[in-house]
Amino acid sequence: HIADRSIIFPVFSGLFIALRFSLNDDFVYEQGLVRMFLRETKLHNDPIHFSRALAMQSEMMARHGRFEVALDIKSQMVLLYDVHEHTSGISRAYGSDRCGQCIAQSALWHIRLGDSDRSLEVCEQVLVDLLPCMDPQNIHNAFLMLYPVIWVMKDNGMAIRAKEAFEKYVVKNFETLLDERGFTSDRQLHEPILMLLTLSGIDSSTEYLEHCIAWALDAKSDRFDSEINFATASVGRNANSITAEICLLLATNPNTPKQNKRALVEKGYELASGSVELTRSKESTRGMINAFNQAKPVYDTLEELHVRLSEDSRNRRTSCGF
Repeated sequence: HIADRSIIFPVFSGLFIALRFSLNDDFVYEQGLVRMFLRETKLHNDPIHFSRALAMQSEMMARHGRFEVALDIKSQMVLLYDVHEHTSGISRAYGSDRCGQCIAQSALWHIRLGDSDRSLEVCEQVLVDLLPCMDPQNIHNAFLMLYPVIWVMKDNGMAIRAKEAFEKYVVKNFETLLDERGFTSDRQLHEPILMLLTLSGIDSSTEYLEHCIAWALDAKSDRFDSEINFATASVGRNANSITAEICLLLATNPNTPKQNKRALVEKGYELASGSVELTRSKESTRGMINAFNQAKPVYDTLEELHVRLSEDSRNRRTSCGF
């Protein structure tokens, strides 16, 4: 018998995260794990751990497409969770504030249910009520709080405000609050996220456009490994789809040199194709619903451009006698 059973709670949380990354579709096993966690934390009678268990249950339902149920459970969690009282304790126990992150994730669930107004209210809650109360040195937590939110904001014409928030809570805190030993796994995503939000929100200078084109066409700087793609897809959008959309925006920008546009379309199409394949529903897995819905429109547009460029190439060869 364990005198303080709370020491096993992070194990439940870690198992759940591992299942999320593995595209597990064994709903029965996952439900059993969550039920055990809920039972143990309810007996322990500590809102820090019980609210984390509810957040886990809510995220599980959303991952399996049961968004209305997920939102109902999140509402139960919010009755217990107080960011001022609990964020530090949750972060100490679980590495970051998983309850706050559940609230942030719910912005995507409202979008799936067609309620963009409620989704934007959640975004506002994250920016105004939650993030300012959280540890600024926990950069990974800030990243996970903002990652689902910035895509909702971008898709609703608020890309620049999303960029400003990401710069404030993630990029600048990383640069000023962590010493040379500081590292977060999301560091490699900072530049492409800022780049996509900038390109989505304002007309860029020629100098910045040239920088973006050079970055996008550099084979070393913009392809993310399977681990980072799985991790980011599980929380809203896979990393390679970000690069794919950057390529799309650059290829369709009238100020991009013509000699670069074909390469941008081809690269973006390749990355978008891989992103859709990673996140779509298959026989063995439900897929990653929110990430798929971010990647698919980018893929569709790049596919049209890719087909058009291929037809133009064939027509030119035919006109030259080939």
